Amino acid sequence: MARTSCWRDNGDDNSFPLYAYARSFASGSNVCKSDSMKSRISATEAARNFSELMNRVRYRGESFIVERSGTPICEIVPAKQPRFTGAEFVELLASLPKPDEKYLALVEELVTDQPTVAESGWRR
Repeated sequence: MARTSCWRDNGDDNSFPLYAYARSFASGSNVCKSDSMKSRISATEAARNFSELMNRVRYRGESFIVERSGTPICEIVPAKQPRFTGAEFVELLASLPKPDEKYLALVEELVTDQPTVAESGWRR
């Protein structure tokens, strides 16, 4: 079941949900958005409340579209969990078939035939 949060949406920086609940119901102009929707926030408001924004992303799973002058600049979304651990990755690599000798010979040939890079003119 998706949670919802409500806030006053009047198009200015004060419509950010951090100031939300008390003022939104007093104004009568409420917007309710599901957690699955991305909230829009100005770059200025995001900078002023960055720590709070990160907490909402991390602990509530909320997503935000950061705008500058009404133009979307970036999205702040929860980081995805790795699909598998490092140990599982090592296990996967160990389980793969070994390359054949012809492939290894080709790789060795390509490595040895690489042109040398000219000496840098920069002092060390």
